[in-house]
Amino acid sequence: MALYIDLNPIRAGLVSDPAEYRFCGYGEAVGGGEAARAGLSTLISWKTGPWKTIQAEYRRLLYSTGEESPIRKGFTRQEAAEVEAKEGHLPAGAALRHRIRYLSEGVILGSRAFIDRWIERNRWRFGDRATRREPAGRFPELGGLLRAKRV
Repeated sequence: MALYIDLNPIRAGLVSDPAEYRFCGYGEAVGGGEAARAGLSTLISWKTGPWKTIQAEYRRLLYSTGEESPIRKGFTRQEAAEVEAKEGHLPAGAALRHRIRYLSEGVILGSRAFIDRWIERNRWRFGDRATRREPAGRFPELGGLLRAKRV
């Protein structure tokens, strides 16, 4: 049932990757939703480990199950083969892009040094308002990426 629901935006032609569709379980999980991640972890009970491992296994399952047919839209064989070749793993850049929709309340995204330089150059935009730096997400592979947020 979860695969069917997560494949609906593909079959409807709304997105090309189910991770791009925020309003399905997989899209929510890739975006960082803890409840969605827990749900998918339950579905992939034969695979244990961190979220990255669970995500990769579910993504492989999505792409292999969601191949197009003469009567239904889906993934091409080439798209499914590319996901299989990467063992279902999302590159760090793709993970960030899917996560970015949850970062919209931030002013800028980057390293601490980049954010500090940007704030200094653009202080006139903020006046005396303080700017807080905080982690951009739960992606260790992004190497300490931060966001700046006005407080």
